[in-house]
Amino acid sequence: METNIESVLNIDLQLLGEGNGPALVILEAAWEAEGRSTQPEKLIRVLKTTLDRCKLRGITYPRIFLRRKGELTRREFKPSTGFSGGPLRFAAPKHSKIPVDWLRTATEEFNANLDAKLEMPVVRKRV
Repeated sequence: METNIESVLNIDLQLLGEGNGPALVILEAAWEAEGRSTQPEKLIRVLKTTLDRCKLRGITYPRIFLRRKGELTRREFKPSTGFSGGPLRFAAPKHSKIPVDWLRTATEEFNANLDAKLEMPVVRKRV
């Protein structure tokens, strides 16, 4: 699963105003230059570089960039590292009218089909 900087920093793109595209491009480029690291120290450096480049070029940046930099510095924010753990599994809740063995069988079949499916490619949209 491919991650992006917005998900690592938990930035909701729908909450950003229009005109933040150039700042997001600078953020992505700075993150790429740091090797797409999710370590807090490197993310602080990515955000500092982004803020400096935006100021230098007269580009308005979203306030969340400055907020995340401060939160990372104070260790109040933990970056997302994508999905960590075992394979995805479906679990059906107990139901008063459906026998437990039916639920178990259906759940096992669903999970077997889930394992059999090929991994879908992730399409990233550049802003």
